[in-house]
Amino acid sequence: KSSADRIRGEGEHRVDLVKRELQYKVAFLDDILRGILPHDLILIGAETGAGKTELAKQIAMYNALAGKNVHYFALEAEPDEIERRIKFSVLTAIAQGEGVRFDFSQLNYPDWYRGKCEHIVGRFNERAEKKIEKSLRTLHTYYRGNSFGNDDIKRLLLAIQSETDLVILDHLHYVDIDDDNENRGFNDTVKMIRDVTLGMGKPMILVAHLRKKSTVGKKQ
Repeated sequence: KSSADRIRGEGEHRVDLVKRELQYKVAFLDDILRGILPHDLILIGAETGAGKTELAKQIAMYNALAGKNVHYFALEAEPDEIERRIKFSVLTAIAQGEGVRFDFSQLNYPDWYRGKCEHIVGRFNERAEKKIEKSLRTLHTYYRGNSFGNDDIKRLLLAIQSETDLVILDHLHYVDIDDDNENRGFNDTVKMIRDVTLGMGKPMILVAHLRKKSTVGKKQ
């Protein structure tokens, strides 16, 4: 089509896209990026331990709390890890709301996982679980089985395309690549995801591990 043909109706189409915009619910991201539009493919990349999954979980949780259907593919996580991390966040929020004083050396996810924080938040367990059961029915999680490749991604995306508002894939390096050249394989995966999400008209967030640059042999 010519640009003259394509421009007709552009305004109405853009207004419709903006009506479907989602929020990150992270202040600086919403300030800078404004929000998540239907055709966005967003990459969260950082080194190990930087908080990629925590950020993705927060975006998923707050959009689900807003009533949006979120599908979270937790490829790196152990079974039920996303739910546990959400429960910990809810427990922390309840404790803060009740005026419980603590710092992160006393209340943190690794220690809570090991049962070492029950004296701080244990009495709020039932409240937290009831809140999650009531408020997060639109958050759907998928945990990786023995294999998960491009065909699995495409099949599952097409299966949820009519019901999802946001897809999160955490993370890219746990997708099985059927190529001896890893970079080429990941490029093919991202292209496939981009093609499918454009066809769906639904946004997707990819989480990826960025390797730390080696300083061996370099002058400091």
